[in-house]
Amino acid sequence: MQQMQHNFDDRQYRRAFACVRVAKNWFWWLILLAVIIDLGTFITVRFWPVLNNSKCFQSDLAALRHAEPTPAASPQAETQPVTQLTEPINEPSNSADWLYRAFGAGLAAARSIGLLCAVLLWLSLLLSLGIALVGRLGDVGHLTGALLWSLVLAILFVPWDVVFGAVTVPGVLFGRTELIAKTAEVTWGASGVSWAHQVLYFARFAAYPLLALVLWFAVQVKYALACREVSVVLESE
Repeated sequence: MQQMQHNFDDRQYRRAFACVRVAKNWFWWLILLAVIIDLGTFITVRFWPVLNNSKCFQSDLAALRHAEPTPAASPQAETQPVTQLTEPINEPSNSADWLYRAFGAGLAAARSIGLLCAVLLWLSLLLSLGIALVGRLGDVGHLTGALLWSLVLAILFVPWDVVFGAVTVPGVLFGRTELIAKTAEVTWGASGVSWAHQVLYFARFAAYPLLALVLWFAVQVKYALACREVSVVLESE
């Protein structure tokens, strides 16, 4: 009788673990989507002249240059019309303006979703660890490792420069204004840009998100090993 009760409780813990696993997978994939949106927007803005015909982009760029003139840009470049910083345009395309607006909305949504899902991913792993410990489902070493890596990942997603104004360390994800402002410092008419400035620019918008993807992948590897140790099998499988 006690053996039957033990097996019943064991199945309940396994089902609970499997339910949390489904939620965790959703958070994990949404984090990937948020980072891909940011990286894709950065590559498009930096290397493709798709915004040259956008009046909204040219207006925002002009406002940024007048508000915060950068040392990297020459005085001659600052006094020129902003539209001359890129290839001459004839008829600004409405599709370019819509694309520019889509970049802003997409980056804002990715920033919110990424931060929310990073926190929820950590909470789901914390809940999984609690279920595994209480249910005695097996060795939880890899699950603990996944939890710690997810905590580091969540910390990287927090926009510390927004939460604490004095802190200059940004979160992994960025907004359209930051991307346009920093890109204008190293291109679009800027001259005399040092290699160190270029390195910091690509580290912020390329290497930083890629580092987050490495941690994101490490969480999944640790979690997969934990599921194998715990011997959890989803009912759908």
